[in-house]
Amino acid sequence: MRLTIAQARALGIDERYLTDLKPIVLPDDTTKSKVIAAKGKTNRQPSGKPNKTEQRFIRGLDFMKAKGAIREWAFEPEKFRLADRTWYCPDIRITLPTGQNLFVEVKGGFIRDDAIVKLKVAAESHPYPFFLAVYQKKDGWTITRMPSRQFGWIAVDVEWAI
Repeated sequence: MRLTIAQARALGIDERYLTDLKPIVLPDDTTKSKVIAAKGKTNRQPSGKPNKTEQRFIRGLDFMKAKGAIREWAFEPEKFRLADRTWYCPDIRITLPTGQNLFVEVKGGFIRDDAIVKLKVAAESHPYPFFLAVYQKKDGWTITRMPSRQFGWIAVDVEWAI
């Protein structure tokens, strides 16, 4: 929200902050997307908004939906409990025309170890097919199904056209 100097004075803002003749911008200005920096972590995208790699994958999903290869997709629709105080939120849930759901984790060239471990644990402990989609500029998309000893028998018929 932008304020003029007169409005700032009316709100009781201290005079020493009003020496500039520029409008004052309060912290709740949401015209730009804000990047959240967690303590001790790198900057990350706000939750619920896809990053550029995920947006690229979503464009491919829209193409697949138009072809009828998938029924629908959703971005970060649910969380899976892996252990006490440990949760995993897959990037995308895809619903196939048969009604079967599968989950995809989208990554760029660099993948952290904890992301792979969470994806493997989710594949072992939940009855859905989990996939890892990795995008590299020179090779494009590489999509692999995560192995599961307990739920590996679940057949998935999807033709990736991304």
